[in-house]
Parts: sequence; structure tokens; C-alpha cells
Amino acid sequence: SHNVTRARIGLIQSEHSISFDFLPFKSISSDAKKMGVKYGIKTSARSAAAMSLNYYTTGQINLRNELGATLGSIKQSEYFFTLSYGLQVGSYGYAGASLRYLHQGNLVSQTDNLVVSGGGAIAADFGYLHSLPLSDDFEHLKLGASL
Repeated sequence: SHNVTRARIGLIQSEHSISFDFLPFKSISSDAKKMGVKYGIKTSARSAAAMSLNYYTTGQINLRNELGATLGSIKQSEYFFTLSYGLQVGSYGYAGASLRYLHQGNLVSQTDNLVVSGGGAIAADFGYLHSLPLSDDFEHLKLGASL
């Protein structure tokens, strides 16, 4: 039971966790991709904090009309930075919050040099998950809500 609870806290069993990701999106365009780095730290036996930095680009996307003729192309990118904190509440409750800064770069038309300005935004997420034990440590009904 103790090991199951430990694994739930921030989904990390060690004091520190780091991960890198690279995802090409060839179905969007040949150079569309998402890259990121994430770091998590177990702040206590019942809580964890994390931060991440991600970059996403569509690469060059060709715009076409209903007949398939190329009208031009566009390119767009964005990055976002997130801070998160999670806490075990009682024996079966889990609460978490995230604060994110998102910046979208200019949308650039590769054909007619049209530029649509990007911008930044701040967002927050809050969530709660309650796990109701049914018969043993591995059978639970989980109910959650997020805002």
C-alpha cells in the first residue's frame, strides 16, 4: 500500500525526475515538431512540484483551395512554460494546480509576406481527484474535477 501511494505522488518515485521529448508531426508538415523538457521534484512524502518548457512549430503548411491548387503557405510556432504543484489530501484525495505562460509567435505567410502578430497569455488549471477503494489497493473508483 505504501509503495502504491508513493508512486501516485507526481508519478515519480525518486526525489528528482527529468524528461525530454521530441515528437515530429509528419502528418502536418515535414518540419512540424514539438520539443520539451520537464523536471519534477518530490517536495515531501505527500507532494510534488514540476516545471516544463515546450516548443511547438507547424513548420511550413501549404494552403490549398477546394480543387487542390496551392494558394500559398504559412508557418507558425509557440512555446509555453508551466509550473505545477500536486498534493495528496487525506488517504484517497489528490489536488493539483498549474500556472502556464504561453507565447504564440507571428503567423507568417510564406507567399505574400503577410504577418499576423502573435502574443502571450497566462492560464491556470486546478484539479481534484478522489479515489474510492472498492475491494483492495488496486481496485478503485476514481472521480475527478478540473477547472
